[in-house]
Amino acid sequence: MVATHRPAGVSFAAGWAAIGGAWNLLGAFGAGVLGIGAASTPGVAVVALLLSAFQVLLGFGMLVLAGGLYKVQSWARLGGIVLFGLFSLVEAVSVLAGSIGSLLVLGLNAAALAVLVLDADAFGTSRPDLSEGSASSYRPGR
Repeated sequence: MVATHRPAGVSFAAGWAAIGGAWNLLGAFGAGVLGIGAASTPGVAVVALLLSAFQVLLGFGMLVLAGGLYKVQSWARLGGIVLFGLFSLVEAVSVLAGSIGSLLVLGLNAAALAVLVLDADAFGTSRPDLSEGSASSYRPGR
């Protein structure tokens, strides 16, 4: 039996994705319930409902990604690289627009992105791919 090895960086990325997923689900509640309740026109209510639905999908998607990273599946590496890359760009724009509070989130997203790019061996591949196999045969030093 070969033990599964998950590097600490991949565990960090999985945890950060889980926190982001939970945060988006909480944001969906705020955008949906509070946004629709405070809407002055039906158009504003529709926008709040669409934003809430998007955040629900994003939140559940990030939770699925967190599970894939926790299990060290190679498809999750590609998904993590794409998502954390996009989130890093969004936070960088937010920081440049004057939101200094986004600097910490930018750093965490960039760190998760870097870990997933550099820990290719943990996923049993030297490049991101879409295979369903897990990296349970990974052994340090090989």
